[in-house]
Amino acid sequence: MSIIGRRPTVREHYDFYDHDIKKIISKFKPGLSGISSIVFRDEEQYFVSNNVSDNLIFYRKEIAPYKGELEIWYCNHQSFIIDISLIIFTFVSILFPEVKLHNYFFQDLPRHSKFNP
Repeated sequence: MSIIGRRPTVREHYDFYDHDIKKIISKFKPGLSGISSIVFRDEEQYFVSNNVSDNLIFYRKEIAPYKGELEIWYCNHQSFIIDISLIIFTFVSILFPEVKLHNYFFQDLPRHSKFNP
């Protein structure tokens, strides 16, 4: 395990990723924090704000595919500068959850209308 990388997931959630995403992200070490951890800092708020009646279906259909896109983005952009940035952004997101530095500094991050309108 490294400091920055894809977030390890429970098997059930990992299985929600399609085969191509699993094939790519499995080549990278998991980390204590990563881009999807920062973007989904308050993941539970998305269930409430989207009036979700079935959490598992919402996670499988909306959250898991978007997390997969974020993890692929990280795999394609991994560098020392990105890792240092993500360490800083992790601390900022813990101290100031409403500040979304990743949206300002990583303009090419995948977007999803339900999670970053």
